[in-house]
Amino acid sequence: MRWFTREWAWGGLDDARYTQAMADHREHRAEVLPRLPPTFAILLGEPDASGHRHTLHDARVVSWAVDLPRRFELQLICWGPAADDEPEGLEIIYSDGVELIGPDEPTLAAWFANPQTEFVYEEADALPDGRFEHRHLLEPDGEFGVRFGDIKLAFSPASPEDYHALRERTQ
Repeated sequence: MRWFTREWAWGGLDDARYTQAMADHREHRAEVLPRLPPTFAILLGEPDASGHRHTLHDARVVSWAVDLPRRFELQLICWGPAADDEPEGLEIIYSDGVELIGPDEPTLAAWFANPQTEFVYEEADALPDGRFEHRHLLEPDGEFGVRFGDIKLAFSPASPEDYHALRERTQ
């Protein structure tokens, strides 16, 4: 993570450094957003075709699969960004030259298996080779990135019970 570091997220920066990180990220986002595929931009809070906004903040992992460099799939349950939103299922399929950045697969598996794990912050980049990068900060532990050439999303209904059941599962 470049801006939304663990230190930033949990109060380890003084006010000036915290504010500067936010300003730097807003500037980067404004510069990179027009270069991202619209599907990717939806994950970053841009409205979809119906005007609905989606967020990965507080998302929990239902399942995942990796077949590098072809694909990396995540099935999540996410809350919508509005206070009255209901949870929704989200399948993300990263494809085309996929690389995982950061942890090895066993470490990622341990984070995803932990019932306390939630996605809390994310960052995006357009890379010089034509691919994209999606970085994630997890709570209570971990951060990882995914480099990819294409991304597909599928949304499905979910209930608050589905979301909370993920937290109650055992490792």
